[in-house]
Amino acid sequence: MVKVSIVVPVYNVEKYLVQCLDSLVNQTLREIEFICVNDGSTDSSAKILEAYALKDERINIIDQNNLGLSVARNVGMAQANGEYIGFVDSDDWIDERMYEKLYNEAKCKNTNMSFCAAHRYNETDGSIRDDDYLDLTALPTDLDNQVFNIKAINQFAVLCTAWNKIYRTDFLCDTKITFPAGLIFEDNIFWHQTLIKAQRISFLRDKLYFYRRDVPNSVTDQFDSRYFDIIPVSNLVIDAYKQAGLFDVYKEQLLEFKFSNIQSRLLMNDVPLDRKQYQVVQKDLRKVKLDSFGRSNLLSLWIISIRQNYCGYFLYIQFMKIKPLSLRVKEFLINIIGTKNKSALKKIFNI
Repeated sequence: MVKVSIVVPVYNVEKYLVQCLDSLVNQTLREIEFICVNDGSTDSSAKILEAYALKDERINIIDQNNLGLSVARNVGMAQANGEYIGFVDSDDWIDERMYEKLYNEAKCKNTNMSFCAAHRYNETDGSIRDDDYLDLTALPTDLDNQVFNIKAINQFAVLCTAWNKIYRTDFLCDTKITFPAGLIFEDNIFWHQTLIKAQRISFLRDKLYFYRRDVPNSVTDQFDSRYFDIIPVSNLVIDAYKQAGLFDVYKEQLLEFKFSNIQSRLLMNDVPLDRKQYQVVQKDLRKVKLDSFGRSNLLSLWIISIRQNYCGYFLYIQFMKIKPLSLRVKEFLINIIGTKNKSALKKIFNI
């Protein structure tokens, strides 16, 4: 019996793939299968996969055109035979005990989803650093060794990635939860959908996953037009709570989630945005029904100010004191708000 099916999307990762595969085939849990989805790689990734498959019959390779991470994961999920499903990104690697520990945790507590903490590995200098987000510090200690559901945690502060978790296969099949095709930041909606539906969740504080950052050509380490996917992804998250009848419970957190994500993604950009990119944000903000969120929220006031063509004081006070960001914030406000309210702009920026 296959205990865990591990889905591994692969795209042009020849530099990192051997380390990833070695960490998989050496897992102390032996009753596992590896579903490697070659997402149209143009480097030697496919040959590396084939070489490993010849040595380990647990490795299954699926070749497809370059359709993106979400589609690759969905294709792998559809072929899974295991009692549980896990995901590993092919430029990362894992502790050899990861799936044995997670499987035992899930079986012992009969959970729909169990997860662990992770290390942050910096590719540029080879260091492993502490990271509160990856360390799961947002989870209170009274949940250690407990089974819980969405009501017990601040789900917006918990590591939302799919790669540090295992999910009961029947649970994913019954709920029909998949990743959104054609979008990045896909882990956000997958996390919230599974969290909403899963009534039995547990976690380990053991750091069993090695998350590699500062990888050349990595989507999360480069800014391009796909970064605006955070807007439809945030809207999908909000829709998930509405469909579950939980919107009124979490509406203020959802508003903060949406706008803090827009802010952070845009401010990560080192290259000036063009007017069309600002209009993408502005168009979405104009659709927000503020009455449903409550106007007392500071973020509501910020979005009201942008929609009414006044300066975004919330964004200003949050970021203008951080000198490396100040010029980008100034540019962001001027472009997204416009220059009609020149007196307000002059008051804030002295221009």
